[in-house]
Amino acid sequence: MPAFLFNLVGDLRVSRAVPSMGLRFRHLCRAACVAAATFVLACCASATVPQVKAESSSAQAMRHVPLALGQTSTGATPLEQPLPVYPPALRALHKPPQEIEARLVVDAQGKVGEVHVMGEAQADPSHRQFIDAVREAAMRWTFVPWRTRQWAADANGDAHSVGDHAQPFEVGYLFRFAMNGDAPVVEARAMSP
Repeated sequence: MPAFLFNLVGDLRVSRAVPSMGLRFRHLCRAACVAAATFVLACCASATVPQVKAESSSAQAMRHVPLALGQTSTGATPLEQPLPVYPPALRALHKPPQEIEARLVVDAQGKVGEVHVMGEAQADPSHRQFIDAVREAAMRWTFVPWRTRQWAADANGDAHSVGDHAQPFEVGYLFRFAMNGDAPVVEARAMSP
């Protein structure tokens, strides 16, 4: 037990607070305090800080896909997501943060086949360099294939699979390019549908 906790329990001075208590009862109170404090410390030590991950939000972006009755789906989660490279020619310009919205079309094998960028036709030449960086990186991304499985019940009410296949899907991502001093910072996160 840590020294500060032992001192805390000792400072409770159960015996002085209630002098009429029997010795056995005071020891039980002190033991209960130690057990409670140990429990609180154990809970604090095992608590984890939630971390936001781009990988988990990809599946969230797929929630809008309607499934038929008795159908389940798995996959559509990222495997590899190399980030785009901040265009080297634009680093010295220290441009304000740039955001690129892209829709990735993923084939049945989990590979990105197309990248559609919002507002690409109207983009100026420097913004096109960011779009090119997004497209070059996203085309190397891979996902766990999206699989749907159809379930049916037999005469006894037992469920069994009657079909399982991989299929293409789309997912939206927001790419953000910024400069932190002289260091480029690039982030990507899945967009909600």
